[in-house]
Amino acid sequence: MNPLQWLKRQSSPVTFIIIGLIVFGGLIAWVSEGSLTFLLSFNGKQWTSVWTWFTYPYFIFLGPFATFFLALWLYSIGGATERDHGSRNFLLLWLVLCLLGVLPLALWSLIFGGDGIVSYGALIPVAMLTVIWGTRRPNATVMCFGLIPVAAKWIAMLSVLSVFFVYASRSVNFPLGMVSISGCLLAFLYAKNKIPRLRYGLGYGTYSQSKPTKKQVEREARYFENVYEREKEREERERLRKLFESSLDEEK
Repeated sequence: MNPLQWLKRQSSPVTFIIIGLIVFGGLIAWVSEGSLTFLLSFNGKQWTSVWTWFTYPYFIFLGPFATFFLALWLYSIGGATERDHGSRNFLLLWLVLCLLGVLPLALWSLIFGGDGIVSYGALIPVAMLTVIWGTRRPNATVMCFGLIPVAAKWIAMLSVLSVFFVYASRSVNFPLGMVSISGCLLAFLYAKNKIPRLRYGLGYGTYSQSKPTKKQVEREARYFENVYEREKEREERERLRKLFESSLDEEK
């Protein structure tokens, strides 16, 4: 089976492509000793290089351990979000996240100058994707270090704080930190279906060519709400099962 056939059989092929680009781009940046990072990563001093607004997540070497954990995390949250959207819509969503993640920084550099404004790989778009995932699945549990259960909503909040502190720490620039997380706010509004004419998994103004009827909007809203409620019920059943098993273990 060739790589293309294998990729087509996967439930989240776009996520695999993004992970591959991050790994491959990081290796290329490492081999080139940073020259490609300067050309293809976003830098406030070169904000007019528009192509960097889409290439900045990939061509930067984060180190082997950071790259491994980033790929593992993307495989988890990216795969879940891609299955919600479908591969084509998820690809468009990722490109929009990349653009919205860097656009506020580009505007800041245009107005105030580009000193200290650089892209930290896929930090912002992955944080935005984490916010979407955590907002849609707030009670999903992730075992940190295999020991500590953490709810998805707290992981999403930590991802936002990580972006804020990374940029706010540049020359102790609190306003720049606030600007850097504006994309995360948009991601939260999108996941909560608070953006007009745009619903989670299907954007009318972006993906469809005709205006939906009121019945279509209501029917699809009920569908997504039912899916969300079923997820909550499943998580609650799983929580009760674990409590029951732990009580049996204590009795033994």
